[in-house]
Amino acid sequence: MIQTPDGACAEERESGSRWGALKPLEHFHLFNADNLATLGRRTGFTKVRRFAAFEMADGNFVAVMRT
Repeated sequence: MIQTPDGACAEERESGSRWGALKPLEHFHLFNADNLATLGRRTGFTKVRRFAAFEMADGNFVAVMRT
């Protein structure tokens, strides 16, 4: 299970470099549902499901990956 900022969310498009989830020291790559699913499949996960974040956050999503 992973929770990560969604690099394709409306907050990111509207805020650009001012986006609250953009933290260079913490986030080396911004994922979105498509590229995270691709990474999961390439690393051996066969099922990837996306959900809204567990908490109110500016553009985060949760993914559950299973083999």
